[in-house]
Amino acid sequence: MASKMTSVVEFNLGQGEWARPVQFASDDVELLSCGAAQVAADLLPAMRRGSDLLVPGSIDPRLRAALGSIQDIHGAWMSALQRIKVQCMTETPSAPSGTRVGCFFTGGVDSFYTLLKHRDVITDLIFVHGYDVPLDKPALRSRVSAAVREVATALGKGLVEIETDLRTHLDSHVEWGVTHGAALAAVAHLLTGQFRQIYIASSYGYAELFPWGSHPLLDPLWSSESLDLVHDGCEATRLDKVRYLAGHDLALHHLRVCYENPNGAYNCGRCRKCLLTMTNLHIAGALSRCASFPHPLDPAQVAAAAMPGEVPRILWRQNLRALARTDPKSPLHAAIRQALRRSLRLERWKLFQKTVRRRLRGALHTARHQGQRRA
Repeated sequence: MASKMTSVVEFNLGQGEWARPVQFASDDVELLSCGAAQVAADLLPAMRRGSDLLVPGSIDPRLRAALGSIQDIHGAWMSALQRIKVQCMTETPSAPSGTRVGCFFTGGVDSFYTLLKHRDVITDLIFVHGYDVPLDKPALRSRVSAAVREVATALGKGLVEIETDLRTHLDSHVEWGVTHGAALAAVAHLLTGQFRQIYIASSYGYAELFPWGSHPLLDPLWSSESLDLVHDGCEATRLDKVRYLAGHDLALHHLRVCYENPNGAYNCGRCRKCLLTMTNLHIAGALSRCASFPHPLDPAQVAAAAMPGEVPRILWRQNLRALARTDPKSPLHAAIRQALRRSLRLERWKLFQKTVRRRLRGALHTARHQGQRRA
């Protein structure tokens, strides 16, 4: 971790051969080492291992009471996560509540929507290095940090930047799609005593909800008596959010959605998330004003885009329906239809292959069993 950090909290997570130290560090704020942050950081890996969790510090009574529900939800969504016992070594009163209101912010559609919607009450943006932007990409980190700082300055907000290697620990046990909500909760609890409320922007609307690490069922359960975590934005689809952002030049100038970032690109303009957002912006009439994408939208790239899983297809169908109302004969409308058809064919082919493999395994098992009986 960088030596410049003025406030550092380190937890020893895991046990035995799974044990590893994890650090959180910030120049902007004094971090509070607490049991709530540690249990959020290590609960899901412990459930994946089926190992009871002993937390050296104390756990806030409200959060401690919610841990059973958190485990029940995750266990129902992912059978590999087993219910475990969580114990804390000390009992201390809840920390006093702070006065600030934060918003986890990455510069993406979801966090920009939540920030601008609640800009009258939010006092600080919170950006975590090491979550969506890896620690080993310093040039990209520097560029994203500068953009987030510009947004905070333009809106008159404070900025808290925190650097952590927690994701490395989490990714070695459970995929990030499952753990990122708990990872945000861990950072939030490090800010206990300074913040009274922190917003977590929704990834999906109510009509699209599915098992996901940050979820309206889960995020509030990570709250404590001193700190409320608010899952925000489910009332809007992604297209709704982009239409809202189309009225804000600040968002259009700094919007960042890319997850591939080839050669440190802020937005590559070619990955499936860039293409989805560029299509949203085109429908909203704002793509030409969005300075953060490097080149125009190419329908041919949309036609070739991967749409793995039902949720990405739901988001693309939102675009398809919107274009059907406004420009049904456009090349972009045809490109989305082509990509959706190809995606469905590919999924059906994979399902067919999986079924054939399962039946072959069953037939081989039956043949071996019959051979053993004859012998």
